[in-house]
Parts: sequence; C-alpha cells; structure tokens
Amino acid sequence: MKAVTLKYRTLLTFTLPLFFLLLSCSDDDDAAQPENKLKVDKVSVYLDFNFEVTGDVLMTLRDKQTNQVIGTSAVSIAGFTDANDGWIDFKFSPSAEVVNGTTCQIELKRSVANVPYHDVALWRSGVGDVYAHGGSSAVGSSNVPNGDFAFKTFLAGVADQKQESKEEVSILSNNSTLIQEFVSGK
Repeated sequence: MKAVTLKYRTLLTFTLPLFFLLLSCSDDDDAAQPENKLKVDKVSVYLDFNFEVTGDVLMTLRDKQTNQVIGTSAVSIAGFTDANDGWIDFKFSPSAEVVNGTTCQIELKRSVANVPYHDVALWRSGVGDVYAHGGSSAVGSSNVPNGDFAFKTFLAGVADQKQESKEEVSILSNNSTLIQEFVSGK
C-alpha cells in the first residue's frame, strides 16, 4: 500500500494510506487574491489654444486614495494656435498601472513661468456633472470648472473612460493645477 505525506500550513506532518486521500486540500480562501491591474497607455484631453502658445503641458496620473503618482507625461505645445484645438494625447511609457475600480486623478499644468496674457491654453469641460464616476476641481486657482473636463483614457489602445462634452473652458497655467477624476475600468 502506498502512503502519502501531507504538510499543511500549521506545520503538522502526517502520513495517510493513499486510499484515504480522496480530496485535494486547498487553502485558497486565505490566500491573497491577485489584484486586477489595468495598464493605462494614453490619456487624451481636449485643449483649445489662443494665438501662439509656448512650453509644455504636464500631466500627472495619481491614485486619489493614496495620493501616489502612477504616471507622468508631457506634451510640447510650443507654436500651437487655434488651428491645433482638439484632442491632445499624453502617452505613458511604460503604461501606468492601476487597479481596476480605483479612483484616479488626471492633473494638468503648464510648464511655462510668467505666461504672457495672449499665451493661453484652455481645457474644455462640459456643463455640470456629465461624467458619473468623478468630478473636476482646480488647485491654486479661482478658475474652478463648472463641469467635468473632456478626457478619454485608453487601456492597451482601447478607449476605457471618457467625457466628451466641451461647452466651457478653464485656463491652464503654471501656478495652478486642473484636476479630473475617473474610475478605471468602470
């Protein structure tokens, strides 16, 4: 008769005849389940430009709960004019990893100090709460948006979250940060 030795987490070792071993024992209930990670490879925002602008727009993706930065990207807008109004892509390499269902913040800021009056970049927004999974805000500015900013998030090149309404604008500057929340994978 064959015997099988079983070792369990309690550090007990015992030997049973093989015919008593009918079921496979598993302690999966106590094991930590793997997190469902999503890879954000791109975020697009709808920007307007007045006259000719300078510098970069800086984007930070942040986990709202932990305040941890999960990705950064910059896009040069030097020389952009109103002919360049539209969706501007911020790419993340490597992709920014977020846990499915996490509330994240898209933070936008200009890189140029002492921006001249005519050097204006604007982030378009909808009117009111047009995105159900997060709100918008401004830090360091009285330029508070009236609605959710226009944005799209992409997971492996496929659109995930979006708010495409663009009726109003908020000014992007170097001394304030405009913020839009979204929930990954919703």
